[in-house]
Amino acid sequence: MNWSDIGLILTALGGFEFIKWVFTRKQNARMAETKADDAEFEKYQKQIDYANERLLIKDQRIEEKDKLLSQKDDRYHELSQKFHELTLQVKELNSALLKKEETIGDLREERAKKLCEVKKCGKREPQSGY
Repeated sequence: MNWSDIGLILTALGGFEFIKWVFTRKQNARMAETKADDAEFEKYQKQIDYANERLLIKDQRIEEKDKLLSQKDDRYHELSQKFHELTLQVKELNSALLKKEETIGDLREERAKKLCEVKKCGKREPQSGY
């Protein structure tokens, strides 16, 4: 086989492009594999970003719920304190009312002793001009 036969065979196979393909086929395969890996990486990166976004939103919702629960607990504690204070005031007022009712009852008894509906009653103690 001489050089002209080799030239004819190369020309039949595509000439310079065939030679270029022979020398770059491994590099082209690596580049294609790299592009496929990059596409797969981008796909997984998008999935990770989406999951992180959802987690962030979920964390924000949890923080908002915790904040609302904290505010609700504070409000409940405040209202409980107010209720306790008002209950103490009611007890004090009931105690004062009971004392006044006892005083009124004592005054009525004393008045009943001193007042007699009958004029010039001899049974009245002490005697008065009425």
